[in-house]
Amino acid sequence: MNGNSYIFIFIFIFIYSCGSSKKANKNKVPVETFTSSKNTKKNLDSIITARQKDSIALIKSAIEKIEKDPFHVLENTIPKKKFEYTILGILPFNAGEIWKLDMSKVDNIIPKEPKQTLQFFEGMYLAIQEYTHGPKINLILFDNRKQDSTTENILQKIDLLNPPDLIIAPFHTRQAQIVANFAKKNKIPCFLPYNPSEKISNNNPYLFKTNPSLISIYKKIISEILESADSSKQKIHFVFKDNLKGEADIAKTIEKFTYSKIDTAQIRPDLDPKKINFIVTNKGMRVMENLIRQRKNIFLIPSADDKFINLVIAALKPSNDYSYEIYGIPSWERSELLDLKNLENKNTMIFTDYYIGSDSAKFIALNKKYFKLYDEEINDDVIKGYDFMNFLATNLEKYGNNLPFNIQRETYQGIGSSFLFKPVIDKKGNIDNYENMNQFKLILKDEKWILYDSK
Repeated sequence: MNGNSYIFIFIFIFIYSCGSSKKANKNKVPVETFTSSKNTKKNLDSIITARQKDSIALIKSAIEKIEKDPFHVLENTIPKKKFEYTILGILPFNAGEIWKLDMSKVDNIIPKEPKQTLQFFEGMYLAIQEYTHGPKINLILFDNRKQDSTTENILQKIDLLNPPDLIIAPFHTRQAQIVANFAKKNKIPCFLPYNPSEKISNNNPYLFKTNPSLISIYKKIISEILESADSSKQKIHFVFKDNLKGEADIAKTIEKFTYSKIDTAQIRPDLDPKKINFIVTNKGMRVMENLIRQRKNIFLIPSADDKFINLVIAALKPSNDYSYEIYGIPSWERSELLDLKNLENKNTMIFTDYYIGSDSAKFIALNKKYFKLYDEEINDDVIKGYDFMNFLATNLEKYGNNLPFNIQRETYQGIGSSFLFKPVIDKKGNIDNYENMNQFKLILKDEKWILYDSK
C-alpha cells in the first residue's frame, strides 16, 4: 500500500455475494471492510424556428453564466481538497429477498433487482481493488430495501455536522427523489445511476444523472436532423399513444420545443420539414397515410412495448417511393422480442449511455479478473459499477470538493461508459439538474447493435 492511497468500504445492512449470479452466500455480513493497495464547448438546444430566438437567448445566457462561474448556485466548499472523502451509497440491495432463498440449495438464483445492485457493487469493488493512488475514500453503503420509509430513516441517521462529500442515490424514482431533495437541502452533490426520469429533479443543481432523459435524447436527435444540410428533404414523425402518460408527456414537450402541433384529427401531415408530424397510433395504425413521397421519413418511437413496436414497423411497407429512418430508445438494445430483421431494413438507430466493443483489451482483462473472483462471466451492470467508481475516484483526486465546479468540463471514458455532465436548463434559466450527455449512437447491422459510422 502507498501511504494514504487506500479506500475503505463500510457496508451496512448488506450481504456480500460471491458468485452472485449463481448462488447466494448464506453468511450475513452486517459490516465488512475491504482495503485496496494503493474548450468547454457550449451544447445548446438548437434554434428550430425563428420563433425560438427568445428561448434560445435565455438558454445561452444561462450557459454563459454557468461557464463564468460553473456552479454559481452552490456555495464554494472549503477546503477544496482533503486527505479523506466519504461517499454515501443508498442502494436497493433488498437483502430480504435474498434471505427468503433456501440456503440448503447451491443453485439459488438471486432475483433480478437485488442481483443488478449486487453486480453494480461488484464493479465498484473491482475498481477499488485497482485504485493505488490518491486520497483515502470511505464508501458507506446502505440497503434501502426499495422502500420510501427505509430511505428516509437512513437519511435521518446522517450526521449533518460531518456530512458525506457525495451521495449515490437509489435507482428507483420515488426513493431517488427523496434522496435528491435531501441532497439539495443540505447542498451535497448527488449522483444517480440507471434512472433517467425527469420526475426526480426540480431545480436541483446538486443532482447528477448518469442517464439522460428521453426528452434530452430526442431534442438532440431533432436538432441534428433539422440542422443538417438536407433537412428540407426529410420529415420527422413522432409515433406515440396519447393514452400512455409517459409517451404523451414526451410528445407535448417535443411539441413545444419545435413549435409544432399535436392534431389527433389530422389525416395528412404538414409538409413543412421544420414541423414535427405527430402520429397518435392508439386511434388507429395510420402510419402509411402520414408518409411523404420523395423524402426521408424519420420516425421517433419512444415505446418499450415490443409488440407495439413490431406493429408500427410492419405497417411501414417497402416502397421505392419512400425511404425510412427510425430512432428508438436505449432499452431496444436489450430486447429479445423485437423484429430485428425488419427494424434493420428500416435503418434503425438508438442512442445509449453504454457500449463495449468485443475487442476491448480492458474488457478482456477485467473479465478474467471477475471470473477468477466469482466464477462467471462479467456483465453490463458490473462494468457500469466499475466505470462509475473509477469516474468518482478519479475526479475526487483531481478536484476534491470542487468536483461539481469542474465536472462539466471533464470527459471520462471508461470501459463501457463515457461521462460528460452538462446542465439541463429550464424555461426560467435555472439549472434543473445535470445529465451525462455523452451518448453512443448504435445502428442495427446483421441483427446486432454496432457503433454508427457516419462515413
